[in-house]
Amino acid sequence: MAAVPKNFYRFGVQVWHFLGLPVFFFAISMVYHPLDILDFMDLGAGSLDFNMTIVTSILFGVLLISRLILYFSRKSLELSLPLYIAWCGSELFIASAFSALFISLMSHGAVTYFLAWGKMFAYSLSILVFPYAILILLMIIRGMREAALIETEDLIRFRDSGGKLKLTIAPKAVLYVESKENYVCICYEDGGHIRNYLLRSSMKRAEELLARHGMVRCHRTCIVNPSHVHILRRDRDGLIYADLDVEGCPAIPVSKPNYDRLSSLL
Repeated sequence: MAAVPKNFYRFGVQVWHFLGLPVFFFAISMVYHPLDILDFMDLGAGSLDFNMTIVTSILFGVLLISRLILYFSRKSLELSLPLYIAWCGSELFIASAFSALFISLMSHGAVTYFLAWGKMFAYSLSILVFPYAILILLMIIRGMREAALIETEDLIRFRDSGGKLKLTIAPKAVLYVESKENYVCICYEDGGHIRNYLLRSSMKRAEELLARHGMVRCHRTCIVNPSHVHILRRDRDGLIYADLDVEGCPAIPVSKPNYDRLSSLL
């Protein structure tokens, strides 16, 4: 199963958890008092504010430790989404265990430990499941956007001499680019077929763009993608050509000054 995106481990995300969740728990408890939480936390002794403060502090402490562990273990951890959700559930489980101990002691035995544990876990889960779910959803969406952005940044964007975007293509699909007077001809592979796209631009502009993706000038008229060069050969006249690994692709001329550089990349 795929691991959660790396943004799940960022420090800012952990801060949202160990600061935001306790504040949310305290506010919702005091304003909406779900599942008779205020009556239970008061213990009939008029100590609601004190008890709520201590329980919220326990939640903060557990989340702080848990989230710091998650952050500092980010290089070795690869949690799947179910395991991450289980991690979140364990935070509530542990916080409820310590809160139940406090409540049981404060009640002087009137509330048993396991009853308090069940109550505190129910309160924590019912109040915090929504912010947990929102944070997880936001991190998934952000992770998908970042992955899409990285994928998009890997594409080559060919623009004409006027700056208009004309062709967007994956680097591995480009075979070579050839000069055609005031144009460049982009030869690329598409579904097993060789395609050509004529673009009004200069070789200098094309070379600057393609160099970022590992492509090199092999001749004054050609720029080639080294990943597609199958072999470099000399003909009977001593001229050097590059044969590409795509059937039907013509041999690409290689000038002597560019031979060493291209051969070193193969």
